Amino acid sequence: MNSMHWHKHFARALTAPDLPLPDGIIRHDGCPDLKRFNVYRNNHVMSLISNLKDGFPLVLAIVSDDFFSYMA
Repeated sequence: MNSMHWHKHFARALTAPDLPLPDGIIRHDGCPDLKRFNVYRNNHVMSLISNLKDGFPLVLAIVSDDFFSYMA
């Protein structure tokens, strides 16, 4: 798999948990490391939600923080 294709697959997998783990995400013993990737995925999604909250402060003020996060 070439580098450009790998990066596209990695980016898609960040927001689509149904996609398989990208190649090369491995533990020290060479086994796939879905747990580590899921931590990275969660941080990515949380940063996207945070950016939406910053961009739509009036909506956030109207609805609860929990609702906004769920809606995002």
